[in-house]
Amino acid sequence: MVTSFFHARRRAFTLIELLTVIAIVGILAAILIPAVTQARAAANKAKSKSQLTQWATAMTSFKQEYGYYPSISAGNNKLKIDYFVPALTGKANTKGDSLSSVTAATTYGNIKLIAFYTLSGSDLDSSSTADSPPIVDAFGNTDIAVRVDTNGDGKIDTNDVRAGVYTAEWPTVTSVNTGEERIVTNADPTIATAGGVHAGVVFYSAGKGSSDSDIVRTWQ
Repeated sequence: MVTSFFHARRRAFTLIELLTVIAIVGILAAILIPAVTQARAAANKAKSKSQLTQWATAMTSFKQEYGYYPSISAGNNKLKIDYFVPALTGKANTKGDSLSSVTAATTYGNIKLIAFYTLSGSDLDSSSTADSPPIVDAFGNTDIAVRVDTNGDGKIDTNDVRAGVYTAEWPTVTSVNTGEERIVTNADPTIATAGGVHAGVVFYSAGKGSSDSDIVRTWQ
């Protein structure tokens, strides 16, 4: 009995050994958690950029078909889902209800009901309980800016305006994660020095939203 007792004691961890293991686990967690967080943010940034770029491509395809860019903003250079979805997907809403050609022609311009873009699950807010979920980027941002080359000079600058739709401003975008507004001209100062962005369509969002550098934009 005495021998068994001492063998049991020798097999048990001492307090110092337990504290050492806990310390090592804490150190490893301190190293790994930030790395995993950064990797996830980088993956979401790449995913968001790909998503916004596909939207820009859909806008370009619309212009090639109809001769002009669709009006998917409501005077503030922000994506308006009620315009974006009919114009670029040929559907009435994000849940995919049918759209009449008459409504498409008079309101959204997509008279042929062409699907220039097909919404996927990753485009929609999976946490939403709405019948027609909002469109989001990979970070969950719904505040997404859009500007187009309205005068056809090959760049987007202060001259690109469409009354009631697009203005000359580069609007701030608000992060759903931090609640802070991010400024795209801080993220890309060349917008001012180069006189604008050489593109037909651009989209951008706040991305992770911790700083202006987190902004996800299609042109860089």
